[in-house]
Amino acid sequence: MGWLKKIGRFFAKLFSPKTAAAVVAGIQKAAPYVSAALELASLVNKFAPLGKTYGTVAMYADALGLPNILEGEVTEAKVGTALRDLTVMALKAKFPEASTADLNRAVEIAVGALKNE
Repeated sequence: MGWLKKIGRFFAKLFSPKTAAAVVAGIQKAAPYVSAALELASLVNKFAPLGKTYGTVAMYADALGLPNILEGEVTEAKVGTALRDLTVMALKAKFPEASTADLNRAVEIAVGALKNE
């Protein structure tokens, strides 16, 4: 993974060697799941052309075959959390051996990638 070495060199310029190594290790553990997370994050965008709402969560959950987990007062933060949690649930079904932390990290990397397109 040449790209991971480049990332490691970048973080080594910003942080102590120990911190840079920890960041790279976290990215490396999440890397196998980023592609699948990117596909799911792209699906969210398909359901949210006008913003992330209760309807977005409901349509996304339905598309994944999962229950709508958004309850109570609907806020932007709750919608974002519900969308991330649904994505992690879908990834966990596909990759049961993966830790929740690694899947969350993969989702964050994928969402960041989409925001920077």
